[in-house]
Order: sequence, then structure tokens, then C-alpha cells
Amino acid sequence: MQGDWFHEAHEDHAEQAISNHSQNDTFESVWRRRMSRRTLLKTGIASLLVTCVAPFIPSEATARAAGFAPLSHSTDDKLRIPTGYDHTVLLRWGDPVVSDTPEFDPSAQSSAKPSSPAFAET
Repeated sequence: MQGDWFHEAHEDHAEQAISNHSQNDTFESVWRRRMSRRTLLKTGIASLLVTCVAPFIPSEATARAAGFAPLSHSTDDKLRIPTGYDHTVLLRWGDPVVSDTPEFDPSAQSSAKPSSPAFAET
């Protein structure tokens, strides 16, 4: 096919053996149905614009658009949750992974040999 951008980019395509002997569509045929050169360029330019513009949008605006009030910056060593939200602890440091694990002892940790299978042990 002369002038075909896909085949021009993959000149050795005709020399390759067909590996899909089923009646399923090939990747190339699916790609051709969904993407034209113009669509690819539009999508690429739109992605580039979003990537370039996103850092200049204030984080407060994006947080409000997401539906919650942003938290102010803090150096406190505590969990901070936006108003109207809740949290649940799923797994704590040292929680046993299997039922017959002894109690976790943070002072007895060694990278050479873990004492028991607990969360976060190496």
C-alpha cells in the first residue's frame, strides 16, 4: 500500500509471518478502525496541552472540582482528614499476617532474619 503511514513506518511488515491464524481481528485492523493520523495528532496535542497547563491550575481549584475542601499545609505528625470524610485502618505496622504469629516486637527487628511473618517485616 503506497502512502500508507502505518506500513511506511513498518516497512518489514510484509516480511513477517502471520501469527494470528484465527478469525479474530488483528491489532492493525482494530487500530485502523479507531485511529487516523488526524485523530492521533489531536489526541497527542490535547494530552500535551493538559500536561503543560495542569501545573498552573491552583490546587484549591482542582480540589474543589473534585468535591472537597483542601487541607492546609501542615508539618504535624498526625492523620488529617477533610471535613465530611472518614478513615478506617486496614493494616497496621506489625499486624500478624498469619494466625500463629507471635506478637510484633519493633526492638527485635533484623534485616538478616525476620522473626515472624508480620506486615512490613523484611
